[in-house]
Amino acid sequence: MTPCLQEALIIQKKFINVYSYDTFLYCHERCYAHMMKKALQILITVWFLVGSPAAWAQQGQYTIGLPCLEYQTCASSEAEAFFTEVYGRIGIVPAFAYLPRLRDLEDANDGHTDACAGRTKASYQPYENLIPVKTPVATETIVAFTLKEGLRIDSWKDISSLRVGIVRGAQLPLQLCKQKGIERYVVGNTLQQVFHMLAESRVDAVVHHLQVGLNTARSIGIPVRMSNVLYRDMVYHVLNRRHAGLAPKLARIFGEMLEDGTSARLLGKWAGMLPEPLE
Repeated sequence: MTPCLQEALIIQKKFINVYSYDTFLYCHERCYAHMMKKALQILITVWFLVGSPAAWAQQGQYTIGLPCLEYQTCASSEAEAFFTEVYGRIGIVPAFAYLPRLRDLEDANDGHTDACAGRTKASYQPYENLIPVKTPVATETIVAFTLKEGLRIDSWKDISSLRVGIVRGAQLPLQLCKQKGIERYVVGNTLQQVFHMLAESRVDAVVHHLQVGLNTARSIGIPVRMSNVLYRDMVYHVLNRRHAGLAPKLARIFGEMLEDGTSARLLGKWAGMLPEPLE
């Protein structure tokens, strides 16, 4: 027996003491209407608490796409700590999705994720639904790593005749090598594989991102040497256009955290990628 049927019988017996069908039906309908009203109120409350965009963000539904920076695992506790602090200052608890390069841009542009951790202007410009936060979050620095003593590399010209190792999927190093006329390049599946090729003298130099290369070489015990900087660009946090209203707030927070040292503290071994503090 439903609660309303029970209540109708109790009310009818208590106040009327006659089991007439009309009285019973009247009591039942009043109870049912009251329950429906309560259910509607609950649904409205749930929508405001859970269904609104701000509430979804609070529950970790605001997703930031991150690249795989290390060969052991995609997860980066430093990057997650950094962006958790950034977004926490505006009341959002972000979730993180580790994606192949280019996929993070595509997913953010299509609205499957809400933001990309960091991209250069040349990378995000082709996507119409992506907008950058004006304060840069990092620098993109490309160098050549070598092992040979006496092999000095100051420019792209110095590696034009060398066998160069490049990581598959690392779009910028490959693009730069092609632009600079580097024809003798070998592609490896992972950065550690390419560094082992360097150690085995199968390549003469490895062209890659500075901080990622340094961290990986240290972790596998290969004492690489670095060239002078071959390329440098600024990296920006990129949002799907529907979050454009967050951009000015995030720009201010990035600047504050860079200035007071919070960014360097949270990023740890990746702090070398940070830009100079804004003047």
